[in-house]
Amino acid sequence: MPAGQVVPAFEVLDAVHKRVIDGAHAWGGYWTGKNKASILFTGGPGGTFGMDYMDVMGWFYYGGGLELQKEFYQEQLHLNVVAFPILPSGPQAFGWFNRPIEKIEDMKGMKCRQTGIAGEGGNGSASPWTICPRARSFPRRSAA
Repeated sequence: MPAGQVVPAFEVLDAVHKRVIDGAHAWGGYWTGKNKASILFTGGPGGTFGMDYMDVMGWFYYGGGLELQKEFYQEQLHLNVVAFPILPSGPQAFGWFNRPIEKIEDMKGMKCRQTGIAGEGGNGSASPWTICPRARSFPRRSAA
């Protein structure tokens, strides 16, 4: 089913917990508003520091990461969900801009889609960054 058909993208975790939907595929960095540690179960930005894809999957399946993730969702967030990794995300570029960015002041007045901890970097800076699901970012770019 298409993204957002039953609940908006940022609400799928709670929807699975409440049994509104049976399951969902999402990026753990979207849950940093619930607990900043959720970023640690992603491949970036800010998660699984310095590991490549194989290292991350090895940590999950052979290094205790899966057990830690289960504890995080069920005991820290108190959610009745089972999360399992399928593919960590790789490093991401800071952005693509239509003019040169040489200092933070150059971003004044611009909108920049960032996620997770990287998205918080804009709080209080010159750029009003917004955290939004990937599917919503494409219409925003094409409408500009």
